[in-house]
Amino acid sequence: MSDPIRQQPTFIPAQPPMLVVGERRIAIDEWPLARSVEERRSVEVKRAGEDLLTIEPKKRAAAGTVMKAILIFLGGTVPAVIAAGFEVPWWLAALIGLAVLSLLLLLVRGQLSGLRWFRFDRQAGQLVIERRIGFRRVPRVERTCPLNAIQAVQLLYHGRHSVTEPEGAGERQTISYREFFCYELNLVLDDPQAPRLNLFNCSDWHGSGKPARRWASSSPCP
Repeated sequence: MSDPIRQQPTFIPAQPPMLVVGERRIAIDEWPLARSVEERRSVEVKRAGEDLLTIEPKKRAAAGTVMKAILIFLGGTVPAVIAAGFEVPWWLAALIGLAVLSLLLLLVRGQLSGLRWFRFDRQAGQLVIERRIGFRRVPRVERTCPLNAIQAVQLLYHGRHSVTEPEGAGERQTISYREFFCYELNLVLDDPQAPRLNLFNCSDWHGSGKPARRWASSSPCP
């Protein structure tokens, strides 16, 4: 007796979540946007009246960013520079020192340029995104977006991450290890060129969701 004809399995690719706005169906990507993760939230939410909501870096965020960049950079370069200084002429050691200082300034400048301000202005009907340029204190407008282009607020799981830190000094120095889950807050925009915009990320689920709830409670978005 011959075997019955077996039906070939049909491959159905995974479909992205769909946001339905009126008669439109907008696909929403679930891939994380944040390039780096933070265990603690470095931004705060401020409201200036009923028509202005701002998500901006905390007061000490810039100083913390600079110190972190300096420690990481110096920890990897200072030993090599000191060792080279004893083996090369003084003028060459001075040139190496200037090169290291220039690289450090570029690193700090890049870290400061990553600080952004998001201003949701209902009266003007605009989302204004500002970014620091170099070492200037006053941020400049990087991009504007109409508020009616914001279709949804996305609270997305960013994965599980680990942190390894030294504790103590000398022979008593130990290594601590901990893990945390990270979440990111994004905006879903009606913009084919940039359909999503990352606001911030941190390990606090409730801290990430608080700005979303505050914005949703007064947002003109659908």
